[in-house]
Amino acid sequence: MAALTLAALTVLASATQSASGNGAAVDLSLLSSLTLEAVRLAVDVSAIAGPDPTLTVYLETSADSASWTSLGSVDVTGTGRVELARAGCLRYVRARWVIGGTGSPSFTFGVSGTAHQVYAVPSDFGALGVGPDQWAGREGEVVLALIAETATAEGYFAGSSRFVPPLVSWGQDLRLAVCKLAAYDVLSAAVGFDAEQANNQNWILRYEQALAWLKDVQAGRATPANIVDSTPTETEVSLIVDSDTARGWNTRRL
Repeated sequence: MAALTLAALTVLASATQSASGNGAAVDLSLLSSLTLEAVRLAVDVSAIAGPDPTLTVYLETSADSASWTSLGSVDVTGTGRVELARAGCLRYVRARWVIGGTGSPSFTFGVSGTAHQVYAVPSDFGALGVGPDQWAGREGEVVLALIAETATAEGYFAGSSRFVPPLVSWGQDLRLAVCKLAAYDVLSAAVGFDAEQANNQNWILRYEQALAWLKDVQAGRATPANIVDSTPTETEVSLIVDSDTARGWNTRRL
């Protein structure tokens, strides 16, 4: 199986649903040999029926496809697309939906997108002193920033002759660097962010420190901890037969 850092993912094929329910479990381990811990999904709604229909779509995850935990939800108010990005996915994910309204409400919708390897998850923000209260209600933005900055870090590793991407495992230093980059992305996008404020200058400094560290890793001036990359563990050996003695073999044309 390929070691993909990003894989296409269909959580629920588009179909008309007229009652609450859930889709089948999707095994993320079948998409890549790597751990795909984050997802970027879209709920695409093509048709709605009923006088006052309501739809809430939940993304759930499970380690064993038996006990499920919700990672988040979106409310659908009309046709079109609603996005949902979450991290913390275990081996399995599925969609669950709740339909309400009078009469005979129905929705035609599907859930699909991409699954990603990320070097940090929202709970890692605690190491930076960024508590959940500072990004409450913005978890989707945080996950998108972590996906983007994981790609940034991966680019620096790919540019180094010391590592063969993708990474299989990594240490706290890389996790922290990605958090610093992502935290700045999220905080600087917040309404009222002022780069001149002293406390915001601290986030800018951390962002610059993280980029400087990644550049040092690429140049060989810094060595990240606990890195396991995709360097082959077995050496292929080609066997060559060398003989000075004529064997009497003839070339035969067919």
